Amino acid sequence: MAMKSFFTQWVFFAMMLALPVFRAEAQVTGKFGTYYDQRELLFEAMPTSTSDIIFLGNSITDGGEWGELFQNPHCKNRGISGDIIPGVLNRLATVTKGHPAMVFLMIGTNDINHGYTNDSIAQGVRAIVRRIKDESPNTRVIVQSILPTNDCYGLFTGHTKRWQDVALVNAMLKTMTEEEGVDYLDLYRHFATEEGKMNPDYSNDGLHLNGAGYLLWKNLVEDCYGRFPRPVFTSKVPVWLNLSTGTAVVHGLDKGASPMHYAGLGFDLNLGATVEWNRFHAQADFRGMVGALSNNVAANTFDFDIDMRVELLYRIHQATQLPLKIYAGGALDNNMNLRYFTHLMNASVGVSNFNSLQAVGMLQYDFASLYDGAHNLFTLYGKLALPLLTYVSRPGYAYMDNYTSDINTEYTILQNYENFFMAFPGASTDVGLMLNLPNNNKISVAYRWDFLTTRHQGTYRFDRAAHSILTTFMFNIN
Repeated sequence: MAMKSFFTQWVFFAMMLALPVFRAEAQVTGKFGTYYDQRELLFEAMPTSTSDIIFLGNSITDGGEWGELFQNPHCKNRGISGDIIPGVLNRLATVTKGHPAMVFLMIGTNDINHGYTNDSIAQGVRAIVRRIKDESPNTRVIVQSILPTNDCYGLFTGHTKRWQDVALVNAMLKTMTEEEGVDYLDLYRHFATEEGKMNPDYSNDGLHLNGAGYLLWKNLVEDCYGRFPRPVFTSKVPVWLNLSTGTAVVHGLDKGASPMHYAGLGFDLNLGATVEWNRFHAQADFRGMVGALSNNVAANTFDFDIDMRVELLYRIHQATQLPLKIYAGGALDNNMNLRYFTHLMNASVGVSNFNSLQAVGMLQYDFASLYDGAHNLFTLYGKLALPLLTYVSRPGYAYMDNYTSDINTEYTILQNYENFFMAFPGASTDVGLMLNLPNNNKISVAYRWDFLTTRHQGTYRFDRAAHSILTTFMFNIN
């Protein structure tokens, strides 16, 4: 009986020792902690608006009732107690996906506590700024200085023992914002004593703010930016001018000519403009190609291809864990192909027109810079355009072996045309790698494949395929 009682007590004691283990296993969370995970999931579920004014940061931001302080429902709290720069970068997509009007960022206090150097903190904030600029170009970014700390309370010693570093980090942040072209809001000097520590009037623990501290913060924001919203919050829409050059291999079929098959080399020159606004990506292009073609009987043909295109895409998805963006939309495209057959005396010019309504999809994957971990140094992209419906106009006459001069050339070339509608007369793809320069200019190298065909519609079949290697320079003009 005594043995049984001892065994029972031993089992109970072992279960009590094991209880914390079971409890710990039940509370396994992400690398930033339980509270972080709870807040991040909440932010992902919350509705977003382009009118939002986001306050982003750690517990100091988390403690502010921003909507009530500013009496504005667009003011949103995106602070997480204990957060650090890597944590903000990890959850930044929950902020940028809504393309808010403004982001007030304050981060770095806990990074000081974690032992990060002053320079690494400044570069980490730069990383956040660049991510916001890349993912939400129309958002106005305001980097707020880190607030001072005070060791007089004997609390949060990991933070307060480096109180002198706060001013040094803020000086670096101010320089960084000037380099990045974003706002800097100096709160530090209003909260600090002459010694450089947190004024006890605004904190009761040396780190976090009391009510008077939050009211001062709110007043400083309004002193600089007025009451929300104001026209001052609007920002420029990014616009790029595009210049592309390249070479192409062209081959095709024209059953209205003799010989019918040809192939050769071409030279590309493209001019255009790109505009990005919130989730929209708009592009207009004027593309020209000149090709010198031949075939197995050495008959020379010159191929002139002109393409005018207007495209509008909408970002339908942006992954929160991967830097992947998915766009979908459409385009209006006019393609005119002119062929001059040097070995024919009459009717030696054939002009084919394709006017298309296209469906367009595009994928982008960003690769962060190894230097600062945030600037999207390279972007890998792919685009597919499918003509849904095309109005085709092309010659209904044959130009093969026409060595006589007794035909009405003007009538033949300008009037004797066939016009018809057709679906899916080809496709166009682009796959490229883009270098994103710090000055917001871009350079890309891409492979493009264009294909058009009339298949069996019309009197004479027409096929044209071009494989191009293009180098594109995008110059940001605003």
